Parts: sequence; C-alpha cells; structure tokens
Amino acid sequence: MGHTTVPGLSAQWSVAALGHRRDLPTLDRHVPLGPDQAAVRLGVRRTDFDLIAGRLGWLAPVASVDVDHKHHGGATTVPLYNARDIAPLEVTRPSVNWRAGRTVTGGRRSPLAALHPAGPGGDRVFLAEVARIARVGRAPRS
Repeated sequence: MGHTTVPGLSAQWSVAALGHRRDLPTLDRHVPLGPDQAAVRLGVRRTDFDLIAGRLGWLAPVASVDVDHKHHGGATTVPLYNARDIAPLEVTRPSVNWRAGRTVTGGRRSPLAALHPAGPGGDRVFLAEVARIARVGRAPRS
C-alpha cells in the first residue's frame, strides 16, 4: 500500500483543486477516494462504508495519506480506495439490498450489519458472472 505525506495540506483544498480539472471525467476512475468520498460514490452512509471496507472486507485501501491538522492534534492517516473497485460493487454483490442500505435513516441499524464476511475464495467473482448480471454479451467480431 502506498503512503504519501502532505504536510499542512488541507483536504478541502485538495478536493476543490481536483474539482477544477478539465480532465476530471477521464481521471475519475483512477483517482483514489477517501472513505467519505467513497461512501458518497456508493450512495451509503459513512458508517456503512466502514462496514463494507472493514468488517466485510469487500474493499482494501490502495494507498493512504497523512493529513496534517496542526491546530487539531497532529497528523491523521486516511486510507484511500480506488474508484474502480467501488464502481462494480452493486453488480458483484447482487444479493445485497442496496436500496435498503441507501434509504436507512440516521440512528437506524444498517441492513449491511447483518451480512457476513466472505470466506476464503468466496469473494471471487468472474467476469462472465459480472457480464451475466449486467446483461451484456461479447462484442461482435468484425
């Protein structure tokens, strides 16, 4: 896992600077996301994302960054997740009731909390299965 230290860099400044890039649509799938941004991308609460990445083990950080909060007690290490790993979760986890996970209100137990981590080898999804779930086939040969 890569690790980058950014002394004195404000996380809000980084996000704002990234938002002004004209090539953002092409970078989007390659940009590492912090847990808050990843939860927004997936459409779930941050606590639910922590379940997905932590206890359930469906995502692993690809890097981390130290954000220095000089006035608030020092640096904090923030894990970063690949947007490409987040995007197919709905397709590769069709048994999850994503709608219920997205509509649960604050103070209520998440339906994701009832799920169990995948066993060894049980977390593997082949491309043929993803294609079947997404209802796509092979491209015609020219």
